[in-house]
Amino acid sequence: MYRRSRYPDSQASSPDWDRQLELYRNPSLPSHTTPDIYLNGYISNAFGPDFAQKHFQRDLMIDTASPPHWAVPGYFKVALIPPPRKVVSALPVTISGIPRYVLDHFYNPNLGNIVPQQPQVKRLPGSPTQELPIFFIQGNGDVGVTVEQAIYNQYPCGVVGSSSPAPVGNANVWNISFTIAWPGYKVYVEPRKVLVLTKKGKSDRVRIDLGGLLYRVASAAHHFFDHCERDYSKPVHPELEIGGPRGVDWKDVYLVGLVNVAEGVWQPIFRMPRFVLDVNSHLAMVR
Repeated sequence: MYRRSRYPDSQASSPDWDRQLELYRNPSLPSHTTPDIYLNGYISNAFGPDFAQKHFQRDLMIDTASPPHWAVPGYFKVALIPPPRKVVSALPVTISGIPRYVLDHFYNPNLGNIVPQQPQVKRLPGSPTQELPIFFIQGNGDVGVTVEQAIYNQYPCGVVGSSSPAPVGNANVWNISFTIAWPGYKVYVEPRKVLVLTKKGKSDRVRIDLGGLLYRVASAAHHFFDHCERDYSKPVHPELEIGGPRGVDWKDVYLVGLVNVAEGVWQPIFRMPRFVLDVNSHLAMVR
């Protein structure tokens, strides 16, 4: 049986997404600036612009004639799309009475580097297209929580939608797994399958909630940091070395969200607590 959410659900007290979007305002972005979904989102910064474009257009079948729209014009916000051409398990949000789906969030580099990873994409013949990304949003509008906060529930603002069913697939998806491709280390695949659907009675099925999913992926990340293996064929930036004198302390790494890179396989998006990579070094790792 999966763990139920221990997080206060901020959506219960703040159901108005128009108000929630106001919390995402970033006054440092000039009002005339329009972010580029393929350059300024979390997904493109984690896995590269080429992956973002292919993932949005091919895997998620997003209509390129209706490009993603950044909610609350003139501010860093959420990239929204009309209902996609495929059935997804994510629920739409209603903005001014219009249903929209969250595709990505604008990434503010002043918060710290996104950890660049190679997407572990694997598609089998006849496999379904992937699900929309999942993001962990705090009740105050911040994107992501630290791995330590997710494990020990130390953040008082709550997680938006934590008691809602996690959009990890349809009624036929019973188990998922996580994979991590931290630069300079061997690709990690969580050895324990995560049960995301359980039976309750003869016919009812219960989906893991978002808070429970957050706990599970944080536990997988913690296990990775404890058991990771260096891949000496690949260089590692000193600031991204796990456990090194200038390197990463797992407690401070932010868990931003999840991207569905293969059938039943999700890859986390991580953010560092500070700015450690220059632009050229970061781009070199995601190309």
